[in-house]
Amino acid sequence: LEKTIESLVDREKNLDALVTKTEGLQQSSMDFRKKAGQVRNNMWWKDAKMKLVLGVLLAIILLIVI
Repeated sequence: LEKTIESLVDREKNLDALVTKTEGLQQSSMDFRKKAGQVRNNMWWKDAKMKLVLGVLLAIILLIVI
């Protein structure tokens, strides 16, 4: 009976530790998702700016040639 009670107490501690780790992982995943969205948005804008610069340069070269 005493061993059973000890094992139940140990299992409760393990479950509490698991719940704590799970909550930490959930918060980390939310932070990662937010940062990933910011990086994706920044890269999109960087790509858009590069395309705009290349388009303007191409237009200028075409105007000089013609």
